[in-house]
Amino acid sequence: MLAHPYLASACARFPMVMVDPVHQIQTMATDGFYIYINPDFSKKLNEEHLKGVLAHELLHNLLGHNQRQGGRRRDIWHQAVDHATNLLLTELGFRLPKPNLCDPQYRGMSSEEIYRELLKHNPVSSNEKDPDARWDVFLEPGTGSPSANQEGPENLTPLEQQRIRDGLQQEFKRELRAMSGKLPGNLSGFLEQELQKAQQAKIPWQSILARFVSGLKRSDYRSFPFNKRHLWRGIGLPSIGIPGPEHLVVAVDTSGSMSSALLKQVLAEIDQIRVFSECRLTLIECDATIQKISEWEAWEDSTQAFSQWNFRGRGGTAFTPVFDWISKEIEAGSIAQMP
Repeated sequence: MLAHPYLASACARFPMVMVDPVHQIQTMATDGFYIYINPDFSKKLNEEHLKGVLAHELLHNLLGHNQRQGGRRRDIWHQAVDHATNLLLTELGFRLPKPNLCDPQYRGMSSEEIYRELLKHNPVSSNEKDPDARWDVFLEPGTGSPSANQEGPENLTPLEQQRIRDGLQQEFKRELRAMSGKLPGNLSGFLEQELQKAQQAKIPWQSILARFVSGLKRSDYRSFPFNKRHLWRGIGLPSIGIPGPEHLVVAVDTSGSMSSALLKQVLAEIDQIRVFSECRLTLIECDATIQKISEWEAWEDSTQAFSQWNFRGRGGTAFTPVFDWISKEIEAGSIAQMP
């Protein structure tokens, strides 16, 4: 914090968690917010290497490397961001344990540019660990450490983590501008460019979707009429009293760019929507054209159907047919237009 004041705020604000020595994290790791440290590993490092590895994790977080991965191959992306991070750190005067990924041919390139270069030479996915894996673990965003014997920080939602990260990135920018001319070469400008890319990776779509649906949620209850969702079972439960959405139409992109894993995740999120809003649901599967339309009434359970769902499509991408279909349904009176 004294030698590198532009990292001081990040060092103080990103929570550091000591993990159990027998835990699967044998070195240091980050999930994009929390930094996990195995004390047995840190004791083996000299002071310079300890500062280097810690700064490595801080830059992963400040530059949003976990959030910027997107649909890229994980093994290649991890190598790309390690090259970018280590090259920055060496120019800033940090020393890193050997071996490490720090190829000078990638100096001045963004993580995304390095990724494209690496992908050309590694077209097939590999399970081999890169050199940094000996002292750096790259966790999935927001996964955190599953250890039950750690000093756990308070649990923050992804939105809260994002707000803290945004604030630290802005502070980092101000510190870099204040140090303009004191950093080697054009390093200050390059770091600002990396920060801009980090700030493009914003709030996860799941959080935005949940906030939108919960904002429409009907939140009061009355005893008459009874809840239709359970009435058919002979159970009289209160119904929602405040007016809310009667009908949600969800269109899912089933083009070839959507992986099976991502489509499963989409289904899980749609299933959660059913929890937030007791209303009619229309699911439209669309690639370049509408492939299938499925509907459930408010009282019908879609969870079982979703568990065995097979999407149709895998062609190109065009959402115009979806909006055309909705417009026709509104004109026909099948869908009520929201005011």
